[in-house]
Amino acid sequence: MIGHGYFPSQLPPPFSSKSFGDVTSRHLDTIHSSIVNSMCGKNGSPKTTQLYKFNLARPKQLNRTLGIPHPGYHFLLSLHIFSQLDDFALIDAKDQSKSMSYPLASTFISDRAFDFQFEWPEITPKRLASRTGGTHILEADIARFFPSIYTHSIPWAIHGKLKAKQNRGYQFIGNWIDMLIRYSQDGQTLGIPIGPDTSHLISERILLEVDQAFIQKAWKHHRAIIRIGDGYQIICDSQHAAEASLAILQ
Repeated sequence: MIGHGYFPSQLPPPFSSKSFGDVTSRHLDTIHSSIVNSMCGKNGSPKTTQLYKFNLARPKQLNRTLGIPHPGYHFLLSLHIFSQLDDFALIDAKDQSKSMSYPLASTFISDRAFDFQFEWPEITPKRLASRTGGTHILEADIARFFPSIYTHSIPWAIHGKLKAKQNRGYQFIGNWIDMLIRYSQDGQTLGIPIGPDTSHLISERILLEVDQAFIQKAWKHHRAIIRIGDGYQIICDSQHAAEASLAILQ
């Protein structure tokens, strides 16, 4: 997560965090203590830092602003997520997920810490197969998804909204993640960085809850659902069903 999941994949090849990951793996405890001490202010509270922003040019589209957090906060975030990965309940939700971008930890050295559940060549046949029997396709995505995520919704997704609101302490991994992301972006509660693999993992965890809520409310209106990132393809039997599905998704 540090050596292969820190910098956005769209950065030019000379920019790599592999050496950061190598040093971390050899001196984990020493680096952890050093970072914790350096990130604390005089009163013991964490210091706020700002994202380094990189404008990614995209053909025929608006630029996308990628965000690179302070390496200290990315280190701590990666450590907390890795040490309590089971609390994300990703494995439990896998079979019920409609996501084609479901994150799986790489089982070998690759360019990223997490890969998609399905390779891109597998996705198209699955999308085509899902359309069998339907007459209407609803395509929708979440506008400005990463920049619009409310950081407090992270513990809501992981632990349940009621439980998270009643327990704001750091015995819960969701509250740690919320705090580390906020302090890595000048204390802001709106948005998560675009680019790091940690953001991919967090965003998918939130959308797993969205998927489940949508399925429970819209099961009468659709035949099939496929999601890739924040983009939905919903197969329906009529325009009325598609419009009803869109209203529920909104």
